[in-house]
Amino acid sequence: EEGGGCYDYIILAEVFSIPDIHPELVWTVQQFCHADVQIFSMFMNRPFSFMFFTHIADAGGFRVQQYSDEEYDTCGLDVEEIWCMLHRITFDPQSPRLLHGA
Repeated sequence: EEGGGCYDYIILAEVFSIPDIHPELVWTVQQFCHADVQIFSMFMNRPFSFMFFTHIADAGGFRVQQYSDEEYDTCGLDVEEIWCMLHRITFDPQSPRLLHGA
């Protein structure tokens, strides 16, 4: 199906470890995005991890919500020690900020 549409959920877990490929990762995610897709991202915070969200913002059309550690089951992990982050990303294909042809 052109423009995505065949996936309801995309899970990104620890995929931000190579900052040089963040633009390609955003492009790949865009290929599967549609108005109803929900993307969940979980990673341990590292100095370069949040740069991915800069690329997401630059691409336009994405909305990012960060969850606090009280909003999800940490499965016994000490999230303060490992600084675990969980985000929900949604996509608006009608966004005026969307960079077409990205």
